[in-house]
Amino acid sequence: MTQFLTITSGKGGTGKTTTAINVGTALSQFGRDVIVVDGNLHNPNISLHLGNPMLPITLRDVSKGTNSIRQAAYQHPSGLKVIPGNIIDEIEKQDFKRVEHSFLDLMGATELVLIDTSSQPHEEIMNVAGKTLVVTTPDLTSVTDTLRTIKKTEEKGIKVLGVVVNKIKGKNELSVSEIKAMLDRPIIGEVPYDEKVEESHASKHPVTYLHPEAESTQSFKRIATNLIGNANQ
Repeated sequence: MTQFLTITSGKGGTGKTTTAINVGTALSQFGRDVIVVDGNLHNPNISLHLGNPMLPITLRDVSKGTNSIRQAAYQHPSGLKVIPGNIIDEIEKQDFKRVEHSFLDLMGATELVLIDTSSQPHEEIMNVAGKTLVVTTPDLTSVTDTLRTIKKTEEKGIKVLGVVVNKIKGKNELSVSEIKAMLDRPIIGEVPYDEKVEESHASKHPVTYLHPEAESTQSFKRIATNLIGNANQ
């Protein structure tokens, strides 16, 4: 059965999209069939991260009923399958429901759908999965925003599987144990700040593909392993 999981955050700049792309790539490297969908309907950027900003069919075409969601899927050289948004034209509010319904067409087409949302995700997108992973950085502002996001998310009946702490530098920041105590949720991933990630952004490839031995790559792989274990929760 196809599983759906959103990846969200309490604020921008946490590395949420980077996390979605690299966890998806790690899962595909483990032999899992996974699709990453750009569910940021106003500011999609997965195609920018992967070096294909102007693709012929995107989620916007799906929202207009021009194409099916399966027609909007592309495969990166890493093996990762993605469904991009359109970086120029926003999806209109009245088309959100069509996007939501289109996800049903992915049932049976893949093992796992990871939906990268905005930091203010649309309820229609969140409801598709019913489960989410929240990405934060180890600073007080981000963690406080994450706490609010978790509370609002769970009030809507959406399960928070856990939290990824990203861009850890190890000094002048909250420790992972402090973050866990503040959020009172499982920490399923700790990703160090890594210049290899910045290098991968410039190269338009996931760091898990471009630098398989990088510290960040190993962290994303551990998150992928944890997700496999939590897939049916």
